[in-house]
Amino acid sequence: MGTITRGIANNILGSGAVDGTDGLSGTVPANNIANASLNNLTSLPPSVDAGIPSVAGNPPSPSDGDIWYNTSTYKLRVRGVSAPGGSWASSPSLNTARSITAGAGTYTSALLGGSDQSPNAQLNESWNGTTWTEVADLNTALIKSTGFGASNTAAIRCSGATPPGAASALTESWNGSSWTEVADQNQTTEQRGSVSGTSTAGLIFGGQLPGPPMQAASESWNGSSWTETNNLNTARYQAAGGGSTTAGLAFGGNLDPGNSALTESWNGTSWTEVADLNTGRNTLIGFGTQTATIATGGASTPGVEAKTEVWNGSSWAEVGDLSTARTALSRASSGTTLNGLVFGGSTGSVSAVSETWTGAADNLDVTLS
Repeated sequence: MGTITRGIANNILGSGAVDGTDGLSGTVPANNIANASLNNLTSLPPSVDAGIPSVAGNPPSPSDGDIWYNTSTYKLRVRGVSAPGGSWASSPSLNTARSITAGAGTYTSALLGGSDQSPNAQLNESWNGTTWTEVADLNTALIKSTGFGASNTAAIRCSGATPPGAASALTESWNGSSWTEVADQNQTTEQRGSVSGTSTAGLIFGGQLPGPPMQAASESWNGSSWTETNNLNTARYQAAGGGSTTAGLAFGGNLDPGNSALTESWNGTSWTEVADLNTGRNTLIGFGTQTATIATGGASTPGVEAKTEVWNGSSWAEVGDLSTARTALSRASSGTTLNGLVFGGSTGSVSAVSETWTGAADNLDVTLS
């Protein structure tokens, strides 16, 4: 334990004797406790201990913002991202190379449906964290479609176009073994963006009809039907998104002509413009929450992008590049700035590459002063 000092002068009586009722063992005033001693607390008062768990080391899987008392080091700790960072690592490839696909799930439980290439527009693959496996095909071949969902057993594929390019409003729901056609969207549109979403709660935005005009429309999904909501502030297509139906994010896209760096935040009712991406691009992909999102890949001037940016709720910062630069890729729709999965896309030709993202995070000691 660090040094604890005691003000003896306050216990000297007028006669010069030491006050025996308090002496050297009384309560130590707070202003006489050296700050260094707080780094070596052996116990916490009940008022603190009741709300902060004690762990001999660190919890196995702390989330951002979690606080605990480390009984091995006698310190309070908090989980947080110390600085933007992270890296991509190769994971097993898709069985069939393709681009502009409908992705759903998480980095350990994902689903990939459809393709931008007509011969593979009905193919469906499932990811279990280790391998991709072909599963039951979609009912309708759609190119340039959108997807979202929470796992490889519950997902939605929507919008797109029937080859060779007639825009569609079709929606199909995946239950882990087969696809079922459900309620159509209100807008007949292709190349829409989406938030992470679940099979019973989704949000899609933007898009285009074959050729102009671009769309600003947004629609929310409640598990059985689509409802038109407030439009994006800026119409565009091939944008990316993250977050949920009540706290979402839309970024990037194609302004036809020109690539967008615009970012808009969704509060469940309306869109608000916030800080731009560092690199404007289209057909990029994203995953995460409204305050912690990864944006990666895409196409810009002069070409295909490997750049990755992380959003902290107020601004974007560039971090580790994709191992393989590509555009028109897809993602497991749920993820955080600490983990994620992207797959497929185009490097100039269609790709089967999958990559896993691991972000930088630390268990930080709380400084008491």
